[in-house]
Formats: sequence, C-alpha cells, structure tokens
Amino acid sequence: MSPSPASLPLVRRTLDNGLELLIVPTSHEAAAVQLCVQAGAVDELAEEHGLAHLVEHMLFKGTAERAVGRSAADIERQGGELNAWTSMDETTLHAVVAPEGWRTALDVQADMLLNPLIDPGELARELDVVIEELRSYDNEPDSMLGDHVQRALWGKHPYGRRVIGTERELRKHDAARLRAFLRREYVPNRARLCVVGPVDPDEVQAEAARLLGRWQRGADRRPLPPAPEKPSRHTAHVALDFESTAIELAWLAPPPTHPDTAALETVAWLLGQGAGAILADDLQHVEHLAYGVWAELGTGLAGSNFSIGFAPMEKQSKKAIAATLDRVEHIVRSPPGPAIERARTALVADFLFGLETVDEIASDLLWYATHYGDPLARDHHRAALHAVTVQDVQRVTATWLRRDHATLGALDPSMSEAALKRALHPRPREPERKGVVHHTHPKGARVLIQAEPSEIVAISLMSLGGDLRAEPATAGIGTAWARTVLGGAGPRDAQRLGEHLDTLATELDPLTGRHGVGFSLTAPAANLDAVLDLLGDLILDPHFAEEDLERTRDELLDDLRTRADRPSDLAMELSRALRWRGHPWGLPSGGTEDTLAALTGEALRRWHDLHFCGRDLVISVVGGVHPEAVLDGLDWLDELPEVDVPLAPRPAPQPELHGVHTLEAGHEQAHVWLVGTGPAHGERDRRGLELAQAILDGQSGRLFMDLRERRGLAYEVWAQVSEGVDGGSFRVGLACDPERIDEAAAALRAAVHDLIDRPPDDDELERARRLLTNRVALDAQRTMGRAGAMTGRALFGTPEPLPTLRARLERTGREDVAAELARTLAAGLAEIRVLPVPSRT
Repeated sequence: MSPSPASLPLVRRTLDNGLELLIVPTSHEAAAVQLCVQAGAVDELAEEHGLAHLVEHMLFKGTAERAVGRSAADIERQGGELNAWTSMDETTLHAVVAPEGWRTALDVQADMLLNPLIDPGELARELDVVIEELRSYDNEPDSMLGDHVQRALWGKHPYGRRVIGTERELRKHDAARLRAFLRREYVPNRARLCVVGPVDPDEVQAEAARLLGRWQRGADRRPLPPAPEKPSRHTAHVALDFESTAIELAWLAPPPTHPDTAALETVAWLLGQGAGAILADDLQHVEHLAYGVWAELGTGLAGSNFSIGFAPMEKQSKKAIAATLDRVEHIVRSPPGPAIERARTALVADFLFGLETVDEIASDLLWYATHYGDPLARDHHRAALHAVTVQDVQRVTATWLRRDHATLGALDPSMSEAALKRALHPRPREPERKGVVHHTHPKGARVLIQAEPSEIVAISLMSLGGDLRAEPATAGIGTAWARTVLGGAGPRDAQRLGEHLDTLATELDPLTGRHGVGFSLTAPAANLDAVLDLLGDLILDPHFAEEDLERTRDELLDDLRTRADRPSDLAMELSRALRWRGHPWGLPSGGTEDTLAALTGEALRRWHDLHFCGRDLVISVVGGVHPEAVLDGLDWLDELPEVDVPLAPRPAPQPELHGVHTLEAGHEQAHVWLVGTGPAHGERDRRGLELAQAILDGQSGRLFMDLRERRGLAYEVWAQVSEGVDGGSFRVGLACDPERIDEAAAALRAAVHDLIDRPPDDDELERARRLLTNRVALDAQRTMGRAGAMTGRALFGTPEPLPTLRARLERTGREDVAAELARTLAAGLAEIRVLPVPSRT
C-alpha cells in the first residue's frame, strides 16, 4: 500500500554543522540514499554559468579514496545505481541499493561531495563530454524551442539561462574556479540527507556524523533574484534547420507555496494532461490542428512557469495558436465545472501512486522540504488541490494566464517573428498478499489474480501477436492501432472516454510491439468494477472511427516526414531491417506511406479481433482486489468474438549483419550502432550475453569507462540485449562528435571484442549479476511491474522469478560470457552510422 506522508515514520535530525537528516525506516527490499544541496545554476555569478552542472559531472571523476569510476562501481556492487542531477535550485546525488548497501551509498556520496579531486586533466576530458551533452540538447527540436522560450520569458533572471551553460562559457572554466564554487555554495547548512529503507535511524545518524560531520558550515544562501513581473519578450522564434514543427506558450507563475498554485495545477491538468483534457481533445480530435498536446506547471523556488505545447499539423500553426488562446480565455468566461471536478479528482488520486518505491519516497520528501520548507507538506498540497473550486480556476486563469502576459515560441519556418506577434495579439474576436489465483476461460483467455493489501490495482492485458502478425502490406498497423484504439469505445466517444478515465483516476495505455498487443491500466482499487467494464468496452466495441483513423494517419505520416530529426529512430529501423530481413520484425514499425494510405478502420477492427478472441490472451490483475470480484467483472469474456486464427509460422530471418551502413539525420551529433544477433526466449545460454551487456553497460561498465571517461569520445554510451520468441538482438552504441566518428566506431568495436579477449574478473561478474537481479527487484516494487511480470511469464516465460534468475546467473561464469559473446559476433556484426544532415546554408 502506498503510504501517506502523515503515516511515514519520518525521523528528523540535524547535525551540528547544520546538515538536516530525513530518515524513513520501511520494509522495502531496497534502500534509497539521496544527498541534496540547495546549490544550483541560480547561484552562479556572471562568469560562472554552467559551473553547477559541471561540478556535478566532476564529482564522478575520482576522489582521494576512489579512482575514476570507482564510486559508481562501489554502488553497483551493492546491486544499485548511482546518479545525480542539477537544476536551477539544487544539486542531488542519489542511489538505490540493496538494503544492506545503504552505508556504502552514504560513504560514496559523502566522499564524492567532500573529497573530489577535480583534476585539470580529467576536467579537460569531461568538458568534451559535457559539450557533447550540450550538443545532444541542441539536436532536439523541443529542447531548443524550450530554451528559447525560457530565455524570452525570464530575460536576465538566472531562470532564463540553460543549466548546462554554453560551449563558450564552459571552455573558460578551470579546476580552480570549480573548487572555489564548490567551497562557496556546497555547504551542510544548505543540504539535506534522506535515507529510506530498512534502516535504523540512530545508525544512520551516527554514520552521517562520521562521514559528513566534518563538512564545514558556510554562508547562508544569497537571496534569490525576484521573478520578473512580466516577460522579457513576448515572442521567441527558432530559426534552425529542423523538419519538425513545434509551438510553446508560456506564462510566469508563482512559486509552489503561493495559494494560487493548486488551482494552476488543476488548470494544467484540465487543458493538457488528462486523457479527456479540453485542449488536447479540441486540437487533436475535434479541429485536427495539432497532436502531442501538453500543459504543465514547472515550479522553481523563485517562481514557476505555466507552459502549453503541441506539434501543429502542416500549415496549421496559426489556427492552432488561436484555438489554444481561445480555450484558455474561455475558462475565464465559462469555466467547465464537470471537467474541473474530473481534473481535481485525478490530481488528488495521483497522490496514491507516488510513494510505492524507496526512491520515490526520498525524492518526494526532499522536493517538499526544498520547495515548501516541510518534507511532509504533501498532505497540505493534497488538501489544497482537493479544495480547489470552479471560482479558483476562473480567478487564477484570469490573473496569471493573460494573453498580454504570454510568451509565444515557434519552431516553424512558415512563421516569422511578425507572424508570431500577430498570432499572439490578433484583431479582437467574439467573445493483504495471497497466492496467485489462476483461471482459464472456456474461450482460452487466462486470468491471473494476485490480491495484495493496497489501494491500487494494476491490470496487464496482453495477447500474443503484434508485429509477429505483420505483413509487408500491413506494416505499421500495430502502431496505428495503439494510436486509434482510445478514440472511443462502447457508449463513449473519444472525449467522453477521456473524461471517464479522469473520473476513475485511471492511467490506461495501449501496448503494441514485437510480441503482442494489449493494455496496461492502473487505478484506485475502489474503482475496480467500473475499470473492468471500461476494459470490456475497449476489447469488445472499439470504434475505430474514420476521423480518428485520419488523424492517426496524418500523425504517422508526419512522423515519417520528420524522421531526419530523430537519428536514433532511423538507426533502430535500419537495425531491425538488417537483423530481421525476411521476417515480420524487419518491417518498419511505423509503416510506410503506401501501407498507411491503404489502412482502413475495417482492417484495424480485424487486427483487433485477431488478438482479442481468447486465444493467447492473458489478463494479470494485482492489487487490493478480491479474486471473485475480478472474475465477476470479467464476465464480458463470454462475448469475445468467434475468431480463431492461430499465429502462423514466420519465415526464418536472413540477417545482413556485416559492413558499414550510413544514414543522415540530426544536426549536431553522429551516432554509431553495432548490431548482432541475440537469444530467443528460453535459450539456455542467453545469460552469458545478458551478463556481457551488463558488464559493458553502466557508469562503471567497460564502455563508459573506456569511451567516455578515458577517451572523452561520447556523453552517452550503451549496450542492450533484447530477447524474443523468434530470436533476439545484441546492440551497442554511442553518440559522438561527427569529426571523431571513425575513432569512435573503431573504439566501440574494439571494446566489444576486448570482452572476449579479456573476460570479466570476479568483481565485474558480481557487479553484473547484482545489476541484473536488482533491476528485476526494483521493477517488482511497483504494482504494475508485478502485473506485467506475471503476464510476461505466462506468455513468454520471462522475466524469470528472482530466485531462479539469481541461481542461473550464479551458474554462468566468465568463460560463458566470453563464449556467448564470441558466438554472437561470429554470426555477424553490422555497423550503422548516422551522420548529421548537411546544413542547407
């Protein structure tokens, strides 16, 4: 059961140097350790831009006690993960480990913060890595637009800058400047340590005093610059060479503690967050002007910003902007009472889902401690949301979301600065846990029910098929199904379906992929009956209306048109085509212009019925339920269509895993992928390749340590193994400076082969085993994680139960890792290179 903050056994202590301790003893099979310092980009002086983020990076570059990579390795030996993030207002080190690893996690974080080497040579190499990170943001259209809008909104205020800084600013920083910033801003009287898990508070305090007690108190934080009263500029035009288009509207808003915050959060949900959101529904389903509509209230200590964004359909930017501003102003003139009630109910219900895991609890406490001054302010926040009235929504919209206080940003070559100004200001217009219950329905559907003492229920429904049923003439039909199936079902059209989901506080997602088609659903357990009825409508009577199909077709065609902005998507599509040539998995998952043009609502319905006829259908239900009530609510299984088309044998793939294949996409970075074969579900020796992936991946993995830490070739490197019923894939990759692509590709290939020539030692093997097992354990913290695992085991035999996985990994030795990787490479390894699109100027 997710706890309420008021019920958390929170222990608060303060060390002599001012460091605040937040300790929560729990019964989780994991522990979270988070060290948060109220120091971020907002604390930088004029010549220090980018320092806070750079300091975060350098904390990982070795200490007096630990060489580069050792900090992450020590955490991963505890089956955990170490990471950090920097915002405008704070810097946080965080780790999740096995229960007995909390001391190590605290020791590592204390050592990183108090004893960083900040070696000039390491700094020079890390600057290249950070600049690659910066370029990765510059390669993202939405990221670039967001940066321009923030700058226009906040002007010279620190919140108008990028946290990461600019390349010119970063190149000016040296080790002495970083050390001075660290001494000045990272002090214990501006910090909090949060430990959550099966811990003793007195032991945590003693350990914190031993490790952090010598941390010297410093000056209090300088007062934050006040937020501006109005935007610095009202328009932000991004004149960059992207194919994608995007629009963002933003307003300055008050800090979290302001009494208007709860009502503004309700407005954001009302407009663009819930499944029945007014703006999302109008722009997408009714007027067909845009897709990907969102709205959010981004909070900061000095102030917040309220943002709305969307991707306009081709040549529809002006109409979509006008419609968005009209909807916002309509809330003031005629606030939609029932929709506001749904939004408020959904927001309050969200509090049920936010405290399932130790890291969620720790992050929650630290967030409220930082932004509200009270780690237990969540209940106060929830009460404020519950008390929001229609009049509150009307008032805050009129006060904060005025047209003359808006900043409008556009990434759209068809719109100039002047056009943006006209769009913003047009001529006036008219105004308890039990065992798993197994049940097999006469039509073949299998139902698995695991009752637990929880206020949440998670349902994972999946049928074998998906891309396994794809044909060249129907490529992309699974993706189209997932984007269309929520367009209405039973007695409800798309809008009423979304409203019903909000009323039930239900998160519902269609799922489609290589192996299957289905839904995942999470809701308050009290709404079980209504949720199962809704699921029955979606299975038995989806509408697949022509207007929804037309919208989906346009969105998918737009995805095809803008693929050049998404290097990873292109690389993935080519990797599938090379690995699975001649097999359905080699077809483009997003379809082609021809297959999308030929797609009909009737074809979608046939596809749907093939998957939801009872054969190979599994429904897993986990949470606060009674098995009898679940089976009663699934009585609609009796009405499943009489369609019985077994999954046909697929042709054996004919891989083309050799040579170098070059594509062009993106604008700043190059990408290199190496693609090979992988194991099928149930293959005995697949654990060797999984361990190889874990040894290569991670912050203390071989790829990270060699290609990023030692050579500074890339900001991000990765390794991945995917299993499948017809076989799997092995992939490694990185993103790098285009000028260094030859060096990066050779180094990536050499690092993979080195694992054969230099098999892992005992320490690397143990780290990899702990990583693989702890990922399964962490997934099992969440109700939906447990439901999804039950469905996967029933359909595919994976993931294995944790004891089985541990035993099999223990039986897999270093020779097995090298042998399995060698077998994979012997089958071929294709190299995919994605180079930036040449500039048109």
